[in-house]
Amino acid sequence: MPFNHVAQPEQLKNLAQAFDLAWPKVVQVCRIRNEDQALLLRERVANYILACSASQWEFDPEKLSQKAIRAFRQTSCGPLPQACRDNRGLVS
Repeated sequence: MPFNHVAQPEQLKNLAQAFDLAWPKVVQVCRIRNEDQALLLRERVANYILACSASQWEFDPEKLSQKAIRAFRQTSCGPLPQACRDNRGLVS
């Protein structure tokens, strides 16, 4: 998805703050087993934040964090991402 605008430094700071607000909530939901899984989940949360920001040019950290968490929980895997489930679909 190409961007038609360039984010300003304050906007980039807000994106980082949104991630910093969202990440601890993901950690509460997921038992992260290794660095590879953590990296995958961090990238996923960051992508949700960028997508939420780009879709509405939103830069409020709290709103972006909430939208990203909501998107994260509404994946096709159900309320929790597949990376947080064991092979029976239970949180491990």
